[in-house]
Amino acid sequence: MAAGEQKQPPARERSRLFSAGAAYALFGFATAAVSFVFLVDPALRPDPRENQIASISTAAVDRGITLRGYAERVGEQHSAQLRKYGLAACIPGNVVYLRQSLLGFKNRQTTLNYLIMDEATHTRLYLPPGQSGSGVAASLTGEVTSDQGVSLYWIQWPYHYGTYFIRFELVAGKQLLAIADTDPFTVTISRYTTIVDQCKLDIHNHHASEGQLNVSEASLAPAGGTDTGQVLLDVFLALLFVLVGVVLYDGIVWFRDRNLPD
Repeated sequence: MAAGEQKQPPARERSRLFSAGAAYALFGFATAAVSFVFLVDPALRPDPRENQIASISTAAVDRGITLRGYAERVGEQHSAQLRKYGLAACIPGNVVYLRQSLLGFKNRQTTLNYLIMDEATHTRLYLPPGQSGSGVAASLTGEVTSDQGVSLYWIQWPYHYGTYFIRFELVAGKQLLAIADTDPFTVTISRYTTIVDQCKLDIHNHHASEGQLNVSEASLAPAGGTDTGQVLLDVFLALLFVLVGVVLYDGIVWFRDRNLPD
């Protein structure tokens, strides 16, 4: 061997070194890819559940809104279910804008209940069959670790004279997480019937077509266009698959060289 010339490792050792290096590179790339995915789409990040905090509060209340009027607000005035309601869609109620915040409830379901309370006695209003003084306004599931926003809920008026307020209760299983009360409102039979009669007149005059309505919460369809985050995620996954293929190929080569005679 000439002076200054370095001895080359055997082919099997070179393949083994390359395989170890490729494996380390794959691990590093996978770690970076996972971090990048969480950066592009935080909704995929696991919830550590170190803290669990829930709160609700009323942002605004619109009184004397019919079910049909609520459907128009949330863009569901032409759906099939509203037509099924028929003239019952003229029943008045309150549209409550409820501010809600969930921290540490990602992928956990919570339930939003409502109670119509008598303002004078602060007791739950019990109504005859066919009228509901309580029920489930919505089932909520956190999509990210910290989820907050304002949602609309329509609560039917009782066909009974009195002054009332609506109490919302946010629960998870049997645990009460938060409550919120609306301001008092007064229902009179004359106002109730006036709203219903006006609604029926509007339907007759405009030949309104009524359809499906989700009475618990408004939902908007996502806007069209390119999702840049999804494109970047797809690119990262493609590169990861390529690198996995390279490592597999290198492993096959290493296994082949290992079984070759020196």
